Amino acid sequence: MVAVAPHADVGPVAQGIEVVRAAPRTGGVLLVPEPVEAAHDLVAAAGVAGPAVLRAAALPGGVLARAGEARAFAARLGLPRLSIQDVVAHRLATETIVEEVASAQLPSLYSDQPLEVHAFRGLLDGTEHLALVRRPGGLGPFGPEPLVRLHSECLTGDALGSLRCDCGDQLRGALKQIGEDPQGGVVVYLRGQEGRGIGLANKIRAYALQERGLDTVEANAELGFPADMRDYGIAVQILAALGIARLRLLSNNPRKRSALERYGVAVAERRALRIGPNPHNATYLETKRIKLGHDLAGVKAVSEQ
Repeated sequence: MVAVAPHADVGPVAQGIEVVRAAPRTGGVLLVPEPVEAAHDLVAAAGVAGPAVLRAAALPGGVLARAGEARAFAARLGLPRLSIQDVVAHRLATETIVEEVASAQLPSLYSDQPLEVHAFRGLLDGTEHLALVRRPGGLGPFGPEPLVRLHSECLTGDALGSLRCDCGDQLRGALKQIGEDPQGGVVVYLRGQEGRGIGLANKIRAYALQERGLDTVEANAELGFPADMRDYGIAVQILAALGIARLRLLSNNPRKRSALERYGVAVAERRALRIGPNPHNATYLETKRIKLGHDLAGVKAVSEQ
């Protein structure tokens, strides 16, 4: 949690507060979701010259303050209390961080009419993303609740036929469902999200750790990464560029629904996209169900053959 008071004089109640004065990084909290960047972004949003940041850091003796103690501190000083995600959401609502750079028709195996393919570029990091669009009747507007899939790039599953995950089958299944849906829909293909955000080489390192008996969450932790590093702010802005503010979400991951709703997108329904396990990915799917909360009821772990 972050509490910011530009140039505040907190006097004797400042115990456990770190005053931060550092040059903000390019992109701020949108690239580095950490307290210092969030505080700088809040100061900038308030139009205050110069950084002057307060954040609950530690209690006497150097013990890290818990969320409840940060709340109590903010209440004592009458400071607003925000999460880093609140700052991210505000910036995404008030700034444009993606631009459409190209579009074309894309005849597809998964639709009886050509899809539209739209290329977008992130303005902060230059990463290019795609939106695969099917409109009812080919040229008509979307229905009131188009079907949408946010699909994280997975080279091994999407293109190389890997059986370690369900990503490739999910991508093809989503394209097929969107190609048949009477309201139309979109697959937003998010690049730079290999391995739930750890990158392609680290994903291969995680594979090697899984061969030694770790599950996918444990492997990420062994490499020093959280279980899931993805953010969907870019996807929200791509959907906005396509005119979609209300949708049906095609995903097994309840966190995707929560992320979209946190950014102001109305999710009328979350529809599961379950793929049957194979001997190589059943334990992986079971780990996603148990440790990451994915909607994968009925998936049972089996021994690899």
